[in-house]
Amino acid sequence: MKLKLLNIDDFIKTRKVKQVTSIKIYETGKKNQFDQNGLFSENIFGRFGSRQRKLTFGYVNLKCKIIHPAAYSILTSLNPDLTKLILGKSKYVIDDDGLLISDEELGETGILHFIKNFNKLDFNKLVEKNEKNDHLDFINRYKENLLIDKFLIVPAGVRDIMISSKGSFQTMQHSELSSLYEKLIRQTNYVFGNVEDLPSDIISPVISEIQKVLKQICDWIIELLKGKQGLIRGGLLRKTTDYSARIVIAPDSSLKLGYVGIPWHFMLKLHEPFVIHAILNDDEKKKYIKESLKLNNLDVTDIKRTITNIVNDPHSVEPKLKSILLEVVEKTSKDKVVVYKRDPAENRNTWQSSYVRIDDTGYTMKLNPFDLIHNMGLILVMI
Repeated sequence: MKLKLLNIDDFIKTRKVKQVTSIKIYETGKKNQFDQNGLFSENIFGRFGSRQRKLTFGYVNLKCKIIHPAAYSILTSLNPDLTKLILGKSKYVIDDDGLLISDEELGETGILHFIKNFNKLDFNKLVEKNEKNDHLDFINRYKENLLIDKFLIVPAGVRDIMISSKGSFQTMQHSELSSLYEKLIRQTNYVFGNVEDLPSDIISPVISEIQKVLKQICDWIIELLKGKQGLIRGGLLRKTTDYSARIVIAPDSSLKLGYVGIPWHFMLKLHEPFVIHAILNDDEKKKYIKESLKLNNLDVTDIKRTITNIVNDPHSVEPKLKSILLEVVEKTSKDKVVVYKRDPAENRNTWQSSYVRIDDTGYTMKLNPFDLIHNMGLILVMI
């Protein structure tokens, strides 16, 4: 896998990415409304629980030039003198050939000095000519993107806030990544006016702290991606099936051959697209569900969220709403089949299809004993 540096300005312009400026979670005086300019803003990232919220980025205006965190480690490994300059361990002047000359009296040091003189440095001369260096190729290829003044914020849906209640107490939790973004915004708020007009002893510590936080954010995201349990190998490459479920199987001699008994709340999830369509096209059912959820409007996202809540806790559904949803799943499941299998699925004969009997209680899938014998060894199935 090769590292490529994104042109952040082009990405913001093309995607019309909105700026995050606030560290507040909620609007002042409104506990249930996210701050419109904050890290969890529905205005910036999309509605809570929606698909858009997992795809929409935000950005922070750094208000000064900073080394791209993904390039920081590369720059500090090219040349010992360059490393000492960036880390503030020695003072240097830059000669006409773009080389670093150690000078503790006339020289300067630190990230700010490196950034101000970035275009004067000749990175090709700082690295031995006979040394094959992939890092040098990377620097030359992405030189225009090495210094940034904006930084992207990953979608809120990836790091969203979680609210839990115990009695009268309510607790909020969110990802460590969101805390790092909050810290970054705080640091950028210390930068006022034109950085070049500010004394270096004032602005240099702020820039160093912003650089440190950016590196922490970058390292956190890398940890999230790498390894067998990381996002790429453990998540994106894992095979998943939409509108499916895992469920324990049990025998039921009252079932017809070729039928399976499935609890009603599982069928809400398995036939979710049909259920959503049926509700949105029935004014009476739509009105009742909207009023029971205390919403001004009912859309696809609201119904999906409701279905998820019901699957997690079907006993909490009040009787009238349950009867409405039972009617919907019975209608949408009529003359349709579900496909189920036993794991491991070694060949095509492991897959079976059956018509559905809707059960209004339970957490198990029912099979006629004769069908069960045919599927001997079935413990968990995916429908």
